[in-house]
Amino acid sequence: MSEEIEKIEKQLKTIAILYFVFAGFTFLMLLFLPLHYKMMSLVSTMEFPVREGEPDPAKMFAPMMDVMIYMYLVIGILGIIFAGVTLFTGLFLFQKKNRLFCIIGAAISCLSFPLGTALGIWTLLILFDNKTKPLFEGSADLNEADFLS
Repeated sequence: MSEEIEKIEKQLKTIAILYFVFAGFTFLMLLFLPLHYKMMSLVSTMEFPVREGEPDPAKMFAPMMDVMIYMYLVIGILGIIFAGVTLFTGLFLFQKKNRLFCIIGAAISCLSFPLGTALGIWTLLILFDNKTKPLFEGSADLNEADFLS
């Protein structure tokens, strides 16, 4: 195996580990979501002083909290999907399988600025390298004629 292929494989393993860490942080963020909702609901039930002629803050919070439960659910579902895609991208990069899924996962991780963007761009640069594609196809024999130089 050439020295350049070994370098690419080491980079793929490093990127895969970073995706695992990124997925772990995303799951930790999801644990914060119920706590944040609970804090918001406590604030909405607090008794605020009401001045004469002004609206009651408690009455203003009630309709907002009805909508916020759906907002937290959507954020939670999207977070679970994002964390899952990130986790599977790392797994497939580590196993050198499903190159297309890895490309899509890297593009999706670019949405998480700034760390996800840096990780996604680095991953895309590696995945679109001509010498990386055969690693995902299971071909260990790399010939110079196989690549466009």
